[in-house]
Amino acid sequence: MAAKWFHPDVMDDGLSILRASADGGLVTTMHLISAYAVADSRATVVANSLGSVSIIASDGVLENGSAANTRRVRIIAKTITASATDGAPDLHIALIDATKVYAVTDETSDQPITSGNQINVPTFNMQNNQPT
Repeated sequence: MAAKWFHPDVMDDGLSILRASADGGLVTTMHLISAYAVADSRATVVANSLGSVSIIASDGVLENGSAANTRRVRIIAKTITASATDGAPDLHIALIDATKVYAVTDETSDQPITSGNQINVPTFNMQNNQPT
Protein backbone atom coordinates (compact mmCIF):
# COMPACT_ATOMS: atom_id res chain seq x y z
CA MET A 1 0.00 0.00 0.00
CA ALA A 2 1.42 3.37 -1.00
CA ALA A 3 1.99 5.49 2.08
CA LYS A 4 3.45 8.94 2.55
CA TRP A 5 4.03 10.37 5.99
CA PHE A 6 5.61 13.31 7.85
CA HIS A 7 6.60 13.15 11.54
CA PRO A 8 4.75 15.77 13.65
CA ASP A 9 8.09 17.60 14.09
CA VAL A 10 8.18 18.16 10.31
CA MET A 11 4.57 19.32 10.34
CA ASP A 12 5.32 21.71 13.24
CA ASP A 13 8.78 22.96 12.30
CA GLY A 14 8.87 22.64 8.53
CA LEU A 15 10.77 21.03 5.71
CA SER A 16 14.18 22.24 6.90
CA ILE A 17 14.19 19.32 9.36
CA LEU A 18 14.50 16.97 6.38
CA ARG A 19 17.90 18.41 5.55
CA ALA A 20 20.90 16.86 7.28
CA SER A 21 22.22 18.10 10.62
CA ALA A 22 24.99 20.30 9.21
CA ASP A 23 22.29 22.69 8.00
CA GLY A 24 20.14 22.64 11.12
CA GLY A 25 17.98 19.69 10.08
CA LEU A 26 17.98 16.32 11.75
CA VAL A 27 17.79 13.61 9.08
CA THR A 28 21.01 11.65 8.67
CA THR A 29 20.07 8.46 6.81
CA MET A 30 17.94 7.37 3.85
CA HIS A 31 16.61 3.78 3.99
CA LEU A 32 15.01 1.71 1.25
CA ILE A 33 12.40 -0.31 3.15
CA SER A 34 10.42 -3.38 2.13
CA ALA A 35 7.12 -2.39 3.74
CA TYR A 36 5.62 0.56 5.59
CA ALA A 37 2.44 1.36 7.50
CA VAL A 38 1.72 4.96 8.49
CA ALA A 39 3.53 5.94 11.70
CA ASP A 40 5.66 2.76 11.90
CA SER A 41 8.33 3.12 14.57
CA ARG A 42 11.98 3.71 13.79
CA ALA A 43 12.72 0.15 14.97
CA THR A 44 10.20 -1.24 12.46
CA VAL A 45 11.62 0.88 9.65
CA VAL A 46 15.17 -0.29 10.41
CA ALA A 47 13.98 -3.92 10.66
CA ASN A 48 12.37 -3.55 7.20
CA SER A 49 15.45 -1.86 5.71
CA LEU A 50 16.88 -3.38 2.56
CA GLY A 51 19.78 -0.91 2.60
CA SER A 52 20.66 2.62 3.61
CA VAL A 53 22.90 5.54 2.75
CA SER A 54 24.01 8.59 4.75
CA ILE A 55 22.78 11.97 3.66
CA ILE A 56 24.33 15.37 4.22
CA ALA A 57 23.00 18.91 4.21
CA SER A 58 23.67 19.47 0.51
CA ASP A 59 21.53 16.40 -0.37
CA GLY A 60 18.39 18.39 0.47
CA VAL A 61 17.47 21.61 -1.32
CA LEU A 62 14.64 23.85 -0.07
CA GLU A 63 12.77 25.48 -2.95
CA ASN A 64 9.40 26.51 -4.31
CA GLY A 65 7.14 23.58 -5.14
CA SER A 66 5.62 22.67 -8.47
CA ALA A 67 2.24 24.20 -7.64
CA ALA A 68 1.62 27.81 -6.71
CA ASN A 69 2.30 28.70 -3.08
CA THR A 70 3.96 25.42 -2.14
CA ARG A 71 7.38 24.66 -0.66
CA ARG A 72 9.36 21.48 -0.95
CA VAL A 73 12.65 19.88 -0.11
CA ARG A 74 14.24 18.15 -3.08
CA ILE A 75 16.33 15.15 -2.02
CA ILE A 76 19.01 14.43 -4.63
CA ALA A 77 19.53 11.02 -6.20
CA LYS A 78 21.47 8.52 -4.10
CA THR A 79 22.77 4.97 -4.59
CA ILE A 80 22.11 2.34 -1.93
CA THR A 81 23.82 -1.05 -1.85
CA ALA A 82 21.21 -3.62 -0.85
CA SER A 83 21.98 -5.40 2.42
CA ALA A 84 19.04 -7.81 2.19
CA THR A 85 16.91 -9.64 -0.38
CA ASP A 86 13.15 -9.31 -0.89
CA GLY A 87 11.33 -10.85 -3.84
CA ALA A 88 8.03 -8.99 -3.50
CA PRO A 89 8.52 -5.75 -1.55
CA ASP A 90 6.20 -2.77 -1.13
CA LEU A 91 9.12 -0.35 -1.39
CA HIS A 92 9.28 2.97 0.41
CA ILE A 93 12.02 5.50 1.13
CA ALA A 94 12.39 6.60 4.76
CA LEU A 95 14.38 9.57 6.09
CA ILE A 96 15.49 8.99 9.68
CA ASP A 97 17.95 9.97 12.38
CA ALA A 98 19.13 8.08 15.46
CA THR A 99 15.72 8.25 17.17
CA LYS A 100 12.91 9.13 14.75
CA VAL A 101 11.36 8.50 11.35
CA TYR A 102 10.89 11.98 9.86
CA ALA A 103 9.41 11.28 6.45
CA VAL A 104 8.41 8.35 4.27
CA THR A 105 7.48 8.30 0.60
CA ASP A 106 6.39 5.53 -1.73
CA GLU A 107 8.86 4.03 -4.20
CA THR A 108 6.65 2.98 -7.08
CA SER A 109 8.66 0.27 -8.86
CA ASP A 110 8.33 -2.35 -6.09
CA GLN A 111 10.94 -4.38 -7.95
CA PRO A 112 12.57 -7.43 -6.35
CA ILE A 113 15.74 -6.54 -4.43
CA THR A 114 18.82 -8.76 -4.25
CA SER A 115 21.44 -8.34 -1.53
CA GLY A 116 24.63 -6.77 -2.85
CA ASN A 117 22.99 -5.06 -5.82
CA GLN A 118 23.04 -1.30 -6.22
CA ILE A 119 19.71 0.52 -6.06
CA ASN A 120 19.50 3.96 -7.65
CA VAL A 121 17.07 6.17 -5.78
CA PRO A 122 16.13 9.05 -8.09
CA THR A 123 15.75 12.65 -6.94
CA PHE A 124 12.42 13.07 -5.17
CA ASN A 125 10.44 15.85 -3.50
CA MET A 126 8.71 16.12 -0.17
CA GLN A 127 6.23 19.00 -0.46
CA ASN A 128 4.09 21.08 1.89
CA ASN A 129 1.07 22.92 0.55
CA GLN A 130 -0.38 26.18 1.78
CA PRO A 131 -3.18 25.65 4.31
CA THR A 132 -6.74 25.78 3.04
